[in-house]
Amino acid sequence: MFASSRLTPHRRNNYVGSDAIVMLPRSGGVHISRKDVSPVFRKRPQSISIVSEQLKKTMSVIIEKQNNNDGSRFFRSIRLWNLAAETTSEDLQLSTIWSAIETLLSEPKDEQSRISHYKNLLVPIICRNYCSRTLLNFWSDIKFLIGRDNAEAFLNKIEDGESELEKLLYLVSSESNLPVRKDILNDLQNAPLSRIRFQILNDHFKDPKSLYSFVDSHNQRIGWQIHRIYRVRNMIVHSGRSLQINETLIMNLDEYYLNLMHCIVDHHLRRDHSTGIDKSVYSSSVDFYVGLEKLKSISKDEKWQSQVHGLII
Repeated sequence: MFASSRLTPHRRNNYVGSDAIVMLPRSGGVHISRKDVSPVFRKRPQSISIVSEQLKKTMSVIIEKQNNNDGSRFFRSIRLWNLAAETTSEDLQLSTIWSAIETLLSEPKDEQSRISHYKNLLVPIICRNYCSRTLLNFWSDIKFLIGRDNAEAFLNKIEDGESELEKLLYLVSSESNLPVRKDILNDLQNAPLSRIRFQILNDHFKDPKSLYSFVDSHNQRIGWQIHRIYRVRNMIVHSGRSLQINETLIMNLDEYYLNLMHCIVDHHLRRDHSTGIDKSVYSSSVDFYVGLEKLKSISKDEKWQSQVHGLII
């Protein structure tokens, strides 16, 4: 019905300047490129066995746990996304991916505008793992710069937290870990940009108030970008002519679609009963907003990080 790799085409650790593995399904070729005519194809290689397992789980969710209408919406959305991946027309890619997203979202009620409704649903889903991704992506770069063994040795000095993510949170936020941070900065003498990035990260995560501002600012930026994409999409649809589109808009929208799709699937995989697409999206959005509001009320004490972990991280 569709290529399995299409369902999970991206890994979350693509960085500026990284080479991209570009797959061209029509020709069957694979080559390395920094820019391709179709930004939807930009991806990192992913294990076929992992993709196959994810696809199997996803189909189990949709077939066994969703009602017929939701299943139809799910597959229609995937088909629309596939259409976007098959074309090299950037305006068609943007408008089609947006249609794929709309297919998975509920209709607005009362007097609420469509874009406000869509933005309120999408922003928390896109931003829900922002702090985690920020920490893990940064640490991935540190491993590359100073070596995996050295990075793990530094992280093992962090006494609080069990998982890598928890230890990273304590590393960048706890005053007791200042000596470890200084040691890491010393190892980054030849990477001035990473040193600055590390210090900025420490400023963002130094207390609950700063962390709230960090997340809230990102929420606003995502909201502005969604509005911008929606305006461009409307110009394409209503003008009926091709427009010069910034490639970043398509890549952002593609990432938003994947976040939405993963949210729906993850929500159902964690539950034994069917909730439907609309309820899963709404529930995930509410959970994020509730966690963000709770973050505002957390005071800076010795273990505030333990309260934050699980809310938005």
